[in-house]
Amino acid sequence: MENMRNRHTCHNPLQSQSQAHNNSSESRTKKHVCVLFLVALVIFAILPTCLYLYIYCWQYQCFTSGFFSTTPQPAPSKKAMNIVSDDELYISGEFLHEYEQMEREFKIYIYPDEDLYMYYQSTRKLSGKYSNEGFFFKNLNESQFLTTVPHEAHLKFIPISTYQMQGKGISFGKMAIVVQKYVQCLISKYHYCNPNEDHFFVNCHGIGVIAANGLPLLENATQVVCASRFASKFTPSKDTILPAQKLQPFSHHPPSGKDIANRNRIDHSEDDAELNKKLCPCLKSQFYTNCIAASILYGCVPVVSLSELDLPFKDTLDWTKFSVTVTRNEDLLQYTVKDIDNQTFTKLHNNLLKVQKHFTWNTPPVRFDAFHMVMYELWKRI
Repeated sequence: MENMRNRHTCHNPLQSQSQAHNNSSESRTKKHVCVLFLVALVIFAILPTCLYLYIYCWQYQCFTSGFFSTTPQPAPSKKAMNIVSDDELYISGEFLHEYEQMEREFKIYIYPDEDLYMYYQSTRKLSGKYSNEGFFFKNLNESQFLTTVPHEAHLKFIPISTYQMQGKGISFGKMAIVVQKYVQCLISKYHYCNPNEDHFFVNCHGIGVIAANGLPLLENATQVVCASRFASKFTPSKDTILPAQKLQPFSHHPPSGKDIANRNRIDHSEDDAELNKKLCPCLKSQFYTNCIAASILYGCVPVVSLSELDLPFKDTLDWTKFSVTVTRNEDLLQYTVKDIDNQTFTKLHNNLLKVQKHFTWNTPPVRFDAFHMVMYELWKRI
């Protein structure tokens, strides 16, 4: 009987394997359940945080930076990229940084001009070869640079506008006397009106030269002039040139700014087809600064001399990048022009179009235009 019991209780290999398989499956199932439970726990734990971040970013427009949005972001505008991508056009690699600092910090105090106002044509239209002086006055009063607190100002502006005095039947001699009396009155009335280097004035007429004679305040002040001949003693490190307003220098319709093959000129002999086709020589022009500004604004590559005092923004812009720079020797001029290949000229012309904004007067003024570039020149001189 005992043997029989042993026979019945003898181990069955097949049954053992089946039981082991069942145990293993049950163990794996438990592991899967545990893993799923842990995953669910983690999800529910971080879900509120993710939701909070989502709402926070939406509220503060984080999607515009492209972190979460799948919508393609617009490319930076050409206006925004213009300065950054054109560093070679500027002498200083820190131009943009210095310019933005100037916009934030530069302050100008303007002296009252009641004594001069009676001699002004306040409604005079901003046109003519000296209208850039009028634009500067208007732009300055429209700008963010003004302060009413003298000691906060980096520079103090003496508001002499010979442009507005012209046309009222006043002789040049009398206008010069009026200006001198006005300046002397400022000196006696304001203790901070002294002949140091923190004053400047604009002059586009010989009246200013006459008036400055014998007045240390005007002689020592920074002169912003339409041409160096309008300064009593023009010093490039102290004084600066005011770019001319756009005039009409062409006897017929001016060439298109995008038409490279049909460059016109302003002042040169008619028989020089090579010059006439591509360039605008200004070396022989009586009104040198007007010729330069007109050439640039009409999209015609100017021929200039780096030795000239009348180049606007000479210590800011690299003129070799957008103009043909020569001496006053006509033979050398002829040789240089004919030596320019199409690729070189195309690059000069493309760069010229990029700097046009620096020679454009606007009202109200806009960033990087002629007014702001003059302000930048003054900022560098303080």
